[in-house]
Amino acid sequence: TLFALQIFGDVWILAGRDIPVLAGEAYYEQVMLHHTGVAALYALIIAAISMVLGFFYIKVFRPKYLEVR
Repeated sequence: TLFALQIFGDVWILAGRDIPVLAGEAYYEQVMLHHTGVAALYALIIAAISMVLGFFYIKVFRPKYLEVR
């Protein structure tokens, strides 16, 4: 589901940087390397993925009583 994108913290804590997660990479680029533009691009990619998944989630799991006849 859409909430699966929010578990990057658990993955990053358990695996460290051995398993790259996009949100973890954004944090690393900003905090460690001071590449603000790259971190912002990663954030935009994460936001776009979240919006696309949210749109399809709403379309697929829309209750039948809300559909227009």
